[in-house]
Amino acid sequence: MNESVYRRKYQDEHILVCLSSSPSNAKVILYAAQMKTSLDARLTALYVQSPSPYYGTSSQDEERLKQNTELARANGADVKYIKGDDIAFQISQFAEANGITRIVIGRSMHRSGKWLKRSLLDQILKYVSDIAIDIIPDKDMKTYSLNRLGGLFGFSWMDLLKSVAVFAAVTLIGEVFYLSHFSEANIIMVFILGAVVLSLVTEYQIYSLISSTASVVLFNFLFTEPRFTLFVYETGYPFTFLVMFLVSFITSTLAVRLKYSAKQSAETVNRTMILLDTNKMLDLAETEDEIIHATLTQIRKLLKREVLYAKEVQKGDQKYLNLPVRINRMDIGCFSVDTADQPLDTDEMNIAQSIVSECSLALTNMFNRHAREQAELAAQNEKYRANLLRTISHDLRTPLTGIYGNASNLLNSGDQIDPVIRNEMYQDMFDDSSWLIDLVENLLSVSRMNQEEVKLQIQIEEIGDIIDEALRHINRLKDRHSIVFHRSDPVFVQVDGKLIVQVIINIVNNAIKYTQEHSRIEISYEQAGNKLLVKVADNGPGVPDDQKEKIFDIFYSCGNEVSDKSRSSGLGLYLCRTIVEAHQGEIYVSDNDPHGAVFTFTLPVNEVNINETDPDIDNRR
Repeated sequence: MNESVYRRKYQDEHILVCLSSSPSNAKVILYAAQMKTSLDARLTALYVQSPSPYYGTSSQDEERLKQNTELARANGADVKYIKGDDIAFQISQFAEANGITRIVIGRSMHRSGKWLKRSLLDQILKYVSDIAIDIIPDKDMKTYSLNRLGGLFGFSWMDLLKSVAVFAAVTLIGEVFYLSHFSEANIIMVFILGAVVLSLVTEYQIYSLISSTASVVLFNFLFTEPRFTLFVYETGYPFTFLVMFLVSFITSTLAVRLKYSAKQSAETVNRTMILLDTNKMLDLAETEDEIIHATLTQIRKLLKREVLYAKEVQKGDQKYLNLPVRINRMDIGCFSVDTADQPLDTDEMNIAQSIVSECSLALTNMFNRHAREQAELAAQNEKYRANLLRTISHDLRTPLTGIYGNASNLLNSGDQIDPVIRNEMYQDMFDDSSWLIDLVENLLSVSRMNQEEVKLQIQIEEIGDIIDEALRHINRLKDRHSIVFHRSDPVFVQVDGKLIVQVIINIVNNAIKYTQEHSRIEISYEQAGNKLLVKVADNGPGVPDDQKEKIFDIFYSCGNEVSDKSRSSGLGLYLCRTIVEAHQGEIYVSDNDPHGAVFTFTLPVNEVNINETDPDIDNRR
């Protein structure tokens, strides 16, 4: 079978390698990694942890488990953690649910004893029938066994004091019952109750065993005849003691399990809330730094230990557990969790990995969003370039042709042309030149404002001075219109004065262009709260409702019988909107009464101390 056919046949292979703290587990992982490479398959590493409160591992086993986990990750495995008492059942269920096609386990994972070795494999085969299982033998390694007594035996001075206090209280109550001639059954119930209480207030199961034994011994010593001895007269007492011990031990064990379940439920609720909060925080995050910071915060909140982030996966440091951030099967960063003092349990690992996965998804969405924005910006820039070329080729040709023709006639036969006509030709050349200058200025301003970072030259300006400056640069046709400026009380604003002057020039020139001769154009301003409103009103034909939003778009020009007589590049009002929005303001057009248009733009007003204003303000008045 050639390589291409071989890869097509096994392209859906999904390999599951079982993790453990066995020294031989590294050999199993490397075998699975080689199989992953040869089959071009997915590789998942699974660790099954017992949910029992009595389950524990030594520090040496925990260190080996962490090393084996890092080895699996380094070989491209997706590490998963689950809980379950029945290892074979948990492995088979995980394999069925995740589309596993091949399971790789090591002999060291089996319990001691020949029958138990066959039993684990037989159980897996009993649960799954269509999954290949590879057993990796290692005759040199000792058989690995789970330590299920880690949570049973332990010593605590506080628990010892609690035990003494509980049995002192139980003994005192039993003595009161004995002196009050209560039945022995009542005293037995008190001792059983003491064993249950002790199991609830202590940490280790050994205290439940001790309390059950102590209950029998104390009851026999203090409250059976003959008292203060371990002998009994009645032959039924040994059976009573046995039942008392069993009832006490079983109820205390159930109490411990109930306490453990309640603790686990509380931790589950807390971790679920952390995961939900993570989703909300990542939804609100907009930048890569915000996403990483939110993820770091939530992992630290979950684990309550040191967590670091680096752009590259840190290898070789056994103090930290690495949680890589992967996008498109590539590691772009790594969260490192300090596990020197205590390793992560299964639930902590699963939630931490879920948070990191949410981080990867948020970063992926952010990168995709930026890519779409860049594509849209590129398409928009391409559209602008096409429109600009069309504008230049169409709008520049007419005035340049006029200038060229008039200049040629004046050079060749200027003396023979009637003086009146010659002056008109000069005037046409002047108008065409002025129009070209305005167009070039607007093009340069648009180019500047469309840059990614517009640096405004902010200064303290008096709005009346800005309007006066703008009116001095209105085109020569202003004499054919009545332009009135209503000056009010001085209002100081922090703006780029040159740009605001250009806004007013463009709006007034637009009013001159789109209104009939001898029309009235009024300029005014007023302060409304923390905003300054600047208005340019005319009594021309006005702006149709369907064009009020469009007229601020680039290269858009509306036509009427007045404006059709002159040229329009469609840049002036677009530039006005860009400049005003750069100053955190807005611009809009409304109807004038009884007819005409009112262009209004707003600027934010800041409190300005006149004594601290720019000394050049008075010089500009």
